[in-house]
Amino acid sequence: MRLVVADLGHAWGGAQRWALRLAEAWLAEPEPERSLQVISPHDQFAGIATVFTNVSPGRRGLMAASNALQGRDIENSVVLLNSFPAVYLACRTIGAPVIAWLHEPLIGPATPLWKRAPKLALRVASLVRVNRVICVGEGIRDSVPSMFAKKSQVIVNGVPDPDIQPQKAVATWRVAFIGRLDPVKRVHLLIAAVAQLRASLDRPVVLTIAGDGPERARLEEIVRRAGLQDAVRFLGEVTNVRAVLADCDVFVLPSIQEGLPLTILEAFAGRRPVIGFAVPGVRDLLRNGETGILCPDGDVDALAGALRHLADDPQLVTTLIDNARLAWQMRHREETMIQRSLLLLREAASSVSPKGRSPRAAV
Repeated sequence: MRLVVADLGHAWGGAQRWALRLAEAWLAEPEPERSLQVISPHDQFAGIATVFTNVSPGRRGLMAASNALQGRDIENSVVLLNSFPAVYLACRTIGAPVIAWLHEPLIGPATPLWKRAPKLALRVASLVRVNRVICVGEGIRDSVPSMFAKKSQVIVNGVPDPDIQPQKAVATWRVAFIGRLDPVKRVHLLIAAVAQLRASLDRPVVLTIAGDGPERARLEEIVRRAGLQDAVRFLGEVTNVRAVLADCDVFVLPSIQEGLPLTILEAFAGRRPVIGFAVPGVRDLLRNGETGILCPDGDVDALAGALRHLADDPQLVTTLIDNARLAWQMRHREETMIQRSLLLLREAASSVSPKGRSPRAAV
């Protein structure tokens, strides 16, 4: 049985890391004749895929990806469309069971008002054509219209134990961001908060920005104009998230919206306190004062204050990381997510008859 993963994400991020881990687990299953086809712009998949089809990212890759899904052997496959825009591929008939895995809400605050109606219509039309809709968080499922209730379910994100030891006291307060440098992430707000913090904290502050994307040049210019070159370092795209977390005292995610962010879960598991804004996806994980600190959306003063509070209150840090670690252990372990995901893929595979012709509703 073949698993076909289509992922058209613009950058390597949490959704792609999740798909790679699931694909590796699929191939490791003891059933014979397992194979994997990946349709993606990301070469990280090439090392494990039986067949790797390189396409352009985003909507520019839709035509080539659609053609790749029309092969004569597709009927003997299970097709996983890894979030949008890959889910748009379902608008064209695919002769195999199709699962849409959603890592973001159908419509969120990051979508401009004038785009929301047409974007929602296209996304709903795509979901009509799939067999199952899997959401990585409850907030994402809440964004899916009730007409899909019977074929939608939640399989929450999970991460492995990074085995990071608790922080040791150091002279510098180390702040970290990990993610794509995209307008949705609003890293400029974090830079502004760090500038405030440096003026009021009695020890040096360093911000590490791990990631790359279209906002990098603008963010570097903001840092230069603020005279923060000695306080902010850009690492570029990183593959070792563990190393970044191990070298920080607090992790901050200032996004305008998220799905169910792996980076927060990795900070939970890695015993690092988390600060974020009260926005979709982030507030699903952070219980203010218990598993993290939630600031009013977009409030730079509140973000700077939260950073200062954690720097001055080691007991609060201990409380947050203990509660967050427990939340990860109880609900967000990677092995639980993988087991549930593989069970779904096995069910889909069992619906394919020996000749491969299975009705779309069979999954």
